[in-house]
Amino acid sequence: MVGGEAWIKSRDQDGTVSGFGNTSVLLKHYYPISQTLAVGFEGGAALPSARPSLGQGRTDYLANLIVSQDISELRIDINAGVTRRGFKEEALDRFRYNWAIAASQMITERWGVAGEFSGVLAKQQKPSSQFLASLNYLMTPQLMLDFGGTVGMTAMADDYGVFAGFSLLIAP
Repeated sequence: MVGGEAWIKSRDQDGTVSGFGNTSVLLKHYYPISQTLAVGFEGGAALPSARPSLGQGRTDYLANLIVSQDISELRIDINAGVTRRGFKEEALDRFRYNWAIAASQMITERWGVAGEFSGVLAKQQKPSSQFLASLNYLMTPQLMLDFGGTVGMTAMADDYGVFAGFSLLIAP
């Protein structure tokens, strides 16, 4: 999967900065255990394609484990992972530990909804968490469009965000 931040707007005491964000490259592997249970692994990198004031200028590396359980038409995903930041901040650990609990369901043959609680834990930092909601449209069996938004649940999280994207299945 190749993704990224198409547009970022950041405000601080020095003013407002906006522009394109970082680009992420992610390889996913899915392994079905039964008809309703699967595990997956993701590994990848966030590449420093943002302006210096919007990005950190170094590559982050990440790994994530996913467990998916289908209960009737409802899919529950539990994620746990780690990110190694490329940029070493003074007095902060480079490693960030992430978690997420998500539920998704198709409403019709082509339309679906999803919701997710997620967060990040790191030594020497306050935890952050957010809620994400999305609407999904299945254009073809290989192409899914996603639209949604996020709301921060802690002081360390962004207040809100919006997104649009797509997922393309290359190999069955």
